[in-house]
Amino acid sequence: MNLNSFRIALTFAGCFLGAGFVSGQELWQFFGAFGLFGLFGLVLSMTLLFLFGVLLMRLSALRGTGECDKLIIRKNNRFFRAFVGVATVFFLLGIAIIMSAGVGALFAQQFSFSPYISSAVFCVIIYLLALGGHKRMVYVFSLTVPLLVVFTVIIGILSYMCFPVSNINYVPTDAQVNPFLKVWWLSALTFVSYNLFSSVEILAPLGSVISGKRRMVRGIAIGSGLLLLIAICIYFSMYLCPESASKELPMLFVAERISPALSLIYAVLLFFGMLGTGLSSLVGAIHYITEKSELLNKNKKITTAAVVILIYMFGLFGFGDLIGTVYPICGYFGIVALILMAEHLIHLKIKRKNK
Repeated sequence: MNLNSFRIALTFAGCFLGAGFVSGQELWQFFGAFGLFGLFGLVLSMTLLFLFGVLLMRLSALRGTGECDKLIIRKNNRFFRAFVGVATVFFLLGIAIIMSAGVGALFAQQFSFSPYISSAVFCVIIYLLALGGHKRMVYVFSLTVPLLVVFTVIIGILSYMCFPVSNINYVPTDAQVNPFLKVWWLSALTFVSYNLFSSVEILAPLGSVISGKRRMVRGIAIGSGLLLLIAICIYFSMYLCPESASKELPMLFVAERISPALSLIYAVLLFFGMLGTGLSSLVGAIHYITEKSELLNKNKKITTAAVVILIYMFGLFGFGDLIGTVYPICGYFGIVALILMAEHLIHLKIKRKNK
Protein backbone atom coordinates (compact mmCIF):
# COMPACT_ATOMS: atom_id res chain seq x y z
CA MET A 1 0.00 0.00 0.00
CA ASN A 2 1.56 3.33 -1.09
CA LEU A 3 1.12 5.92 1.69
CA ASN A 4 2.70 9.36 1.51
CA SER A 5 2.81 11.74 4.50
CA PHE A 6 -0.49 13.41 3.60
CA ARG A 7 -2.36 10.12 3.31
CA ILE A 8 -0.87 8.99 6.61
CA ALA A 9 -2.09 12.27 8.15
CA LEU A 10 -5.62 11.88 6.79
CA THR A 11 -5.81 8.26 7.92
CA PHE A 12 -4.47 9.09 11.40
CA ALA A 13 -6.89 12.00 11.84
CA GLY A 14 -9.78 10.10 10.27
CA CYS A 15 -9.60 7.36 12.90
CA PHE A 16 -10.69 9.90 15.53
CA LEU A 17 -13.06 12.15 13.56
CA GLY A 18 -16.21 10.22 14.30
CA ALA A 19 -19.65 11.20 15.50
CA GLY A 20 -18.45 12.05 18.99
CA PHE A 21 -15.58 14.30 17.90
CA VAL A 22 -17.11 16.15 14.95
CA SER A 23 -20.52 16.60 16.59
CA GLY A 24 -18.93 18.24 19.62
CA GLN A 25 -20.46 15.76 22.09
CA GLU A 26 -17.17 14.04 22.84
CA LEU A 27 -15.12 17.25 23.09
CA TRP A 28 -17.65 18.83 25.43
CA GLN A 29 -17.71 15.86 27.81
CA PHE A 30 -13.92 15.60 27.92
CA PHE A 31 -12.91 19.29 27.73
CA GLY A 32 -15.73 21.82 27.40
CA ALA A 33 -17.11 21.23 30.87
CA PHE A 34 -13.78 22.43 32.38
CA GLY A 35 -13.82 25.91 30.85
CA LEU A 36 -10.37 27.41 30.22
CA PHE A 37 -8.64 24.40 31.78
CA GLY A 38 -10.44 22.30 29.19
CA LEU A 39 -8.60 24.22 26.48
CA PHE A 40 -5.27 23.42 28.18
CA GLY A 41 -6.37 19.80 28.29
CA LEU A 42 -7.20 19.89 24.59
CA VAL A 43 -3.72 21.11 23.62
CA LEU A 44 -2.10 18.61 25.99
CA SER A 45 -4.14 15.73 24.57
CA MET A 46 -3.23 16.51 20.95
CA THR A 47 0.46 16.71 21.88
CA LEU A 48 0.26 13.34 23.61
CA LEU A 49 -1.75 11.92 20.71
CA PHE A 50 1.13 12.81 18.38
CA LEU A 51 3.82 11.36 20.68
CA PHE A 52 2.01 8.10 21.35
CA GLY A 53 0.88 7.87 17.73
CA VAL A 54 4.53 7.88 16.68
CA LEU A 55 5.29 5.34 19.41
CA LEU A 56 2.56 3.01 18.14
CA MET A 57 3.53 3.19 14.48
CA ARG A 58 7.24 2.92 15.28
CA LEU A 59 6.68 -0.12 17.48
CA SER A 60 4.63 -1.76 14.74
CA ALA A 61 7.41 -1.10 12.21
CA LEU A 62 10.15 -2.51 14.47
CA ARG A 63 8.16 -5.62 15.37
CA GLY A 64 6.92 -6.07 11.80
CA THR A 65 3.41 -6.90 13.00
CA GLY A 66 0.05 -5.18 13.18
CA GLU A 67 -1.45 -7.45 15.85
CA CYS A 68 -2.46 -5.34 18.83
CA ASP A 69 -1.97 -8.05 21.47
CA LYS A 70 1.65 -8.64 20.42
CA LEU A 71 2.39 -4.91 20.46
CA ILE A 72 0.89 -4.27 23.90
CA ILE A 73 2.04 -7.50 25.64
CA ARG A 74 5.74 -7.96 24.93
CA LYS A 75 6.14 -11.43 26.39
CA ASN A 76 4.42 -14.45 24.84
CA ASN A 77 1.74 -14.77 27.51
CA ARG A 78 -1.38 -16.29 25.97
CA PHE A 79 -3.72 -15.22 28.75
CA PHE A 80 -2.78 -11.55 28.78
CA ARG A 81 -2.59 -11.35 24.99
CA ALA A 82 -6.03 -12.93 24.70
CA PHE A 83 -7.39 -10.48 27.28
CA VAL A 84 -5.95 -7.48 25.37
CA GLY A 85 -7.33 -8.81 22.09
CA VAL A 86 -10.82 -9.30 23.50
CA ALA A 87 -10.76 -5.85 25.15
CA THR A 88 -9.60 -4.20 21.92
CA VAL A 89 -12.32 -5.85 19.85
CA PHE A 90 -14.89 -4.97 22.52
CA PHE A 91 -14.02 -1.28 22.43
CA LEU A 92 -13.73 -1.18 18.63
CA LEU A 93 -17.22 -2.59 18.39
CA GLY A 94 -18.31 -0.12 21.08
CA ILE A 95 -17.12 2.76 18.90
CA ALA A 96 -18.86 1.31 15.83
CA ILE A 97 -22.03 1.01 17.92
CA ILE A 98 -21.72 4.67 18.95
CA MET A 99 -21.37 5.64 15.28
CA SER A 100 -24.52 3.68 14.45
CA ALA A 101 -26.38 5.41 17.27
CA GLY A 102 -24.98 8.75 16.08
CA VAL A 103 -26.36 8.27 12.58
CA GLY A 104 -29.78 7.51 14.06
CA ALA A 105 -29.61 10.68 16.19
CA LEU A 106 -28.37 12.75 13.24
CA PHE A 107 -31.16 11.81 10.84
CA ALA A 108 -33.78 12.06 13.58
CA GLN A 109 -32.63 15.58 14.55
CA GLN A 110 -31.99 16.92 11.06
CA PHE A 111 -34.58 15.17 8.89
CA SER A 112 -37.03 13.60 11.39
CA PHE A 113 -36.23 10.16 9.93
CA SER A 114 -36.65 6.99 11.94
CA PRO A 115 -33.36 6.27 13.78
CA TYR A 116 -33.99 2.54 13.32
CA ILE A 117 -34.03 2.80 9.53
CA SER A 118 -31.15 5.31 9.38
CA SER A 119 -28.91 3.11 11.53
CA ALA A 120 -29.82 0.05 9.45
CA VAL A 121 -28.81 1.78 6.20
CA PHE A 122 -25.57 2.95 7.83
CA CYS A 123 -24.73 -0.61 8.93
CA VAL A 124 -25.32 -1.96 5.42
CA ILE A 125 -22.95 0.68 3.98
CA ILE A 126 -20.11 -0.02 6.42
CA TYR A 127 -20.55 -3.75 5.82
CA LEU A 128 -20.05 -3.34 2.08
CA LEU A 129 -17.08 -0.98 2.53
CA ALA A 130 -15.44 -3.16 5.21
CA LEU A 131 -15.10 -6.00 2.70
CA GLY A 132 -12.39 -3.88 1.03
CA GLY A 133 -10.23 -3.90 4.21
CA HIS A 134 -7.64 -1.27 5.12
CA LYS A 135 -7.15 -0.12 1.53
CA ARG A 136 -10.81 0.91 1.24
CA MET A 137 -10.61 2.58 4.66
CA VAL A 138 -7.65 4.78 3.60
CA TYR A 139 -9.49 5.78 0.44
CA VAL A 140 -12.59 6.85 2.41
CA PHE A 141 -10.49 8.98 4.79
CA SER A 142 -8.71 10.63 1.85
CA LEU A 143 -12.09 11.91 0.65
CA THR A 144 -13.84 12.80 3.89
CA VAL A 145 -11.19 14.28 6.23
CA PRO A 146 -10.26 17.33 4.05
CA LEU A 147 -13.95 18.26 3.76
CA LEU A 148 -14.46 17.94 7.52
CA VAL A 149 -11.47 20.19 8.18
CA VAL A 150 -12.58 22.92 5.76
CA PHE A 151 -16.21 23.10 6.86
CA THR A 152 -15.46 22.90 10.58
CA VAL A 153 -13.12 25.88 10.21
CA ILE A 154 -15.82 27.74 8.26
CA ILE A 155 -18.36 27.12 11.02
CA GLY A 156 -15.83 28.30 13.60
CA ILE A 157 -15.33 31.57 11.73
CA LEU A 158 -19.07 32.08 11.19
CA SER A 159 -19.75 31.38 14.88
CA TYR A 160 -17.40 34.22 15.80
CA MET A 161 -19.27 36.51 13.39
CA CYS A 162 -22.83 35.46 14.34
CA PHE A 163 -22.82 34.97 18.13
CA PRO A 164 -21.98 37.46 20.91
CA VAL A 165 -18.33 37.25 21.91
CA SER A 166 -19.40 37.76 25.55
CA ASN A 167 -20.76 34.18 25.49
CA ILE A 168 -17.17 32.97 25.70
CA ASN A 169 -17.36 33.65 29.46
CA TYR A 170 -19.98 30.92 29.85
CA VAL A 171 -19.23 28.72 32.88
CA PRO A 172 -20.60 25.14 32.83
CA THR A 173 -22.37 23.83 35.93
CA ASP A 174 -21.05 20.94 38.02
CA ALA A 175 -23.93 18.81 36.75
CA GLN A 176 -22.44 18.94 33.25
CA VAL A 177 -19.17 17.30 34.31
CA ASN A 178 -19.00 13.59 33.50
CA PRO A 179 -18.69 11.60 36.78
CA PHE A 180 -15.92 9.51 35.14
CA LEU A 181 -13.94 12.67 34.28
CA LYS A 182 -13.61 14.89 37.32
CA VAL A 183 -10.20 16.53 36.63
CA TRP A 184 -9.17 18.24 33.37
CA TRP A 185 -5.69 16.68 33.06
CA LEU A 186 -7.02 13.19 33.81
CA SER A 187 -9.75 13.80 31.24
CA ALA A 188 -7.09 14.74 28.66
CA LEU A 189 -5.04 11.63 29.43
CA THR A 190 -8.14 9.45 29.23
CA PHE A 191 -9.08 11.04 25.89
CA VAL A 192 -5.67 10.17 24.42
CA SER A 193 -5.53 6.66 25.86
CA TYR A 194 -8.97 5.53 24.70
CA ASN A 195 -8.46 7.02 21.23
CA LEU A 196 -5.15 5.25 20.72
CA PHE A 197 -6.14 2.04 22.50
CA SER A 198 -9.17 1.72 20.26
CA SER A 199 -7.04 2.52 17.19
CA VAL A 200 -4.13 0.13 17.73
CA GLU A 201 -5.72 -2.57 15.59
CA ILE A 202 -6.58 0.05 12.95
CA LEU A 203 -3.25 1.90 12.70
CA ALA A 204 -0.74 -0.83 13.56
CA PRO A 205 -1.20 -2.79 10.29
CA LEU A 206 -0.39 0.44 8.43
CA GLY A 207 2.70 1.12 10.58
CA SER A 208 4.20 -2.19 9.55
CA VAL A 209 4.04 -1.30 5.83
CA ILE A 210 5.02 2.41 5.88
CA SER A 211 8.52 2.93 4.50
CA GLY A 212 10.56 5.70 6.11
CA LYS A 213 10.54 6.97 9.71
CA ARG A 214 10.47 10.63 8.66
CA ARG A 215 7.46 10.12 6.42
CA MET A 216 5.61 8.44 9.25
CA VAL A 217 6.47 11.12 11.85
CA ARG A 218 5.61 13.93 9.44
CA GLY A 219 2.28 12.32 8.59
CA ILE A 220 1.28 11.86 12.24
CA ALA A 221 2.36 15.44 13.02
CA ILE A 222 0.15 16.81 10.24
CA GLY A 223 -2.72 14.57 11.32
CA SER A 224 -2.44 15.73 14.95
CA GLY A 225 -2.36 19.35 13.75
CA LEU A 226 -5.56 18.83 11.75
CA LEU A 227 -7.25 17.29 14.79
CA LEU A 228 -6.21 20.25 16.97
CA LEU A 229 -7.47 22.76 14.40
CA ILE A 230 -10.87 21.06 14.17
CA ALA A 231 -11.10 20.65 17.95
CA ILE A 232 -10.39 24.33 18.66
CA CYS A 233 -13.00 25.43 16.10
CA ILE A 234 -15.58 23.12 17.67
CA TYR A 235 -14.61 24.14 21.21
CA PHE A 236 -15.06 27.87 20.63
CA SER A 237 -18.16 27.42 18.48
CA MET A 238 -19.88 25.65 21.35
CA TYR A 239 -18.82 28.30 23.86
CA LEU A 240 -20.08 31.06 21.57
CA CYS A 241 -23.41 29.18 21.38
CA PRO A 242 -23.58 27.68 24.91
CA GLU A 243 -27.12 26.30 24.57
CA SER A 244 -25.69 23.78 22.09
CA ALA A 245 -24.04 21.90 24.99
CA SER A 246 -27.38 20.41 26.02
CA LYS A 247 -28.05 18.97 22.53
CA GLU A 248 -27.18 15.44 21.47
CA LEU A 249 -25.40 16.79 18.35
CA PRO A 250 -24.11 20.22 19.53
CA MET A 251 -22.29 21.34 16.38
CA LEU A 252 -25.28 20.53 14.21
CA PHE A 253 -27.32 22.84 16.46
CA VAL A 254 -24.68 25.57 16.05
CA ALA A 255 -24.85 25.19 12.26
CA GLU A 256 -28.66 25.38 12.36
CA ARG A 257 -28.49 28.63 14.32
CA ILE A 258 -26.17 30.14 11.70
CA SER A 259 -27.95 28.94 8.54
CA PRO A 260 -30.34 26.11 7.60
CA ALA A 261 -28.31 25.50 4.44
CA LEU A 262 -25.10 25.25 6.47
CA SER A 263 -26.71 22.76 8.85
CA LEU A 264 -27.66 20.56 5.90
CA ILE A 265 -24.07 20.58 4.62
CA TYR A 266 -22.70 19.87 8.08
CA ALA A 267 -25.18 17.04 8.57
CA VAL A 268 -23.84 15.37 5.42
CA LEU A 269 -20.23 15.87 6.55
CA LEU A 270 -21.08 14.60 10.00
CA PHE A 271 -22.49 11.47 8.41
CA PHE A 272 -19.23 10.92 6.53
CA GLY A 273 -17.27 11.43 9.75
CA MET A 274 -19.37 8.74 11.40
CA LEU A 275 -18.96 6.55 8.34
CA GLY A 276 -15.17 6.82 8.44
CA THR A 277 -14.85 6.00 12.13
CA GLY A 278 -17.50 3.27 12.02
CA LEU A 279 -15.75 1.72 9.03
CA SER A 280 -12.27 1.88 10.58
CA SER A 281 -13.52 0.35 13.84
CA LEU A 282 -15.26 -2.47 11.99
CA VAL A 283 -12.21 -3.12 9.78
CA GLY A 284 -9.95 -3.22 12.86
CA ALA A 285 -12.24 -5.63 14.73
CA ILE A 286 -12.69 -7.95 11.74
CA HIS A 287 -8.94 -7.89 11.04
CA TYR A 288 -8.17 -9.14 14.55
CA ILE A 289 -11.00 -11.69 14.69
CA THR A 290 -10.19 -13.29 11.33
CA GLU A 291 -6.41 -13.27 11.96
CA LYS A 292 -6.98 -15.44 15.01
CA SER A 293 -9.34 -17.97 13.41
CA GLU A 294 -8.82 -19.77 10.10
CA LEU A 295 -12.50 -20.76 10.03
CA LEU A 296 -13.71 -17.15 10.44
CA ASN A 297 -11.13 -15.97 7.91
CA LYS A 298 -12.51 -18.38 5.31
CA ASN A 299 -16.03 -17.08 6.00
CA LYS A 300 -15.10 -13.41 6.27
CA LYS A 301 -18.31 -12.09 4.69
CA ILE A 302 -20.52 -14.04 7.06
CA THR A 303 -18.38 -13.03 10.05
CA THR A 304 -18.57 -9.37 9.07
CA ALA A 305 -22.33 -9.59 8.57
CA ALA A 306 -22.82 -11.15 12.02
CA VAL A 307 -20.73 -8.41 13.66
CA VAL A 308 -22.64 -5.67 11.82
CA ILE A 309 -25.96 -7.08 13.04
CA LEU A 310 -24.69 -6.85 16.63
CA ILE A 311 -23.56 -3.26 15.99
CA TYR A 312 -27.02 -2.33 14.77
CA MET A 313 -28.81 -3.93 17.70
CA PHE A 314 -26.69 -2.28 20.41
CA GLY A 315 -26.67 1.02 18.48
CA LEU A 316 -30.33 1.52 19.33
CA PHE A 317 -29.27 2.85 22.75
CA GLY A 318 -28.79 6.61 23.31
CA PHE A 319 -25.88 8.33 21.53
CA GLY A 320 -24.80 10.68 24.34
CA ASP A 321 -25.14 8.00 27.02
CA LEU A 322 -22.94 5.60 25.07
CA ILE A 323 -20.19 8.23 24.63
CA GLY A 324 -20.27 9.17 28.30
CA THR A 325 -19.88 5.54 29.40
CA VAL A 326 -17.92 3.55 26.78
CA TYR A 327 -15.21 6.15 26.05
CA PRO A 328 -14.08 6.86 29.66
CA ILE A 329 -13.95 3.15 30.55
CA CYS A 330 -11.98 2.46 27.38
CA GLY A 331 -9.68 5.33 28.37
CA TYR A 332 -8.69 3.80 31.70
CA PHE A 333 -7.84 0.52 29.98
CA GLY A 334 -5.93 2.52 27.38
CA ILE A 335 -3.65 4.17 29.96
CA VAL A 336 -2.30 0.74 30.91
CA ALA A 337 -1.96 -0.21 27.22
CA LEU A 338 0.07 2.93 26.41
CA ILE A 339 2.45 2.28 29.33
CA LEU A 340 2.98 -1.30 28.16
CA MET A 341 3.64 -0.23 24.55
CA ALA A 342 6.14 2.38 25.74
CA GLU A 343 7.95 -0.29 27.79
CA HIS A 344 7.90 -2.61 24.76
CA LEU A 345 9.48 0.01 22.49
CA ILE A 346 12.17 0.90 25.06
CA HIS A 347 12.98 -2.81 25.46
CA LEU A 348 13.37 -3.24 21.68
CA LYS A 349 15.64 -0.19 21.38
CA ILE A 350 17.86 -1.34 24.25
CA LYS A 351 18.05 -4.84 22.75
CA ARG A 352 19.01 -3.47 19.31
CA LYS A 353 21.59 -1.15 20.85
CA ASN A 354 23.24 -4.02 22.77
CA LYS A 355 23.43 -6.10 19.60
